Amino acid sequence: MLGLMQESEKPARMTELESCVLGLIAQLEPCTAYQIRNAFEDSLTTSWRASTGSIYPLIRKLDARGLITSVAVPKDGRGSRLLRLTEPGRDALLTWLAAQPDWLGEPSADAIRTRSHFLELLPARERRSAVVAWLKATVRNIDHAKEKLARYRDDGATVDARAHSGAVMQLEARKAWLETLLDDPDL
Repeated sequence: MLGLMQESEKPARMTELESCVLGLIAQLEPCTAYQIRNAFEDSLTTSWRASTGSIYPLIRKLDARGLITSVAVPKDGRGSRLLRLTEPGRDALLTWLAAQPDWLGEPSADAIRTRSHFLELLPARERRSAVVAWLKATVRNIDHAKEKLARYRDDGATVDARAHSGAVMQLEARKAWLETLLDDPDL
């Protein structure tokens, strides 16, 4: 359908956060903003968890752009609203899913990798302990991610399990890299 749209009818370019919110609404609809916020709070990725404060304003923005609709939850004293995608919202989501921007396969931000660029600024006696601390933090996060992955698999939540298995693999790759740093005689 998007191929037949006039340029002025095509959905506006979406940020990753906006697109992710549309995706969550599509998976959960009808749902509330509170459910969307909880999904972000439960994320293993710190950048998504940090976004929880921006969820409510973002949902209002998506509603104003006509990408979602919201209706009051009957007999709800908190003012909750049920969210659903509109056709333009679904088109925007599908466009985002199908897009293949050049940056898509690039490494994502990693606070430990960033710090490793400046490791030599620490006194030599502190470098190894810094890497050991990074490794311990990574192992703790691997254990946490594996626990969540097991719960998702036990619950039959295949979509969440798929995403979390990728997070476990990413953390395990970081662990292997940190172990090679510890083998560096110059550390």
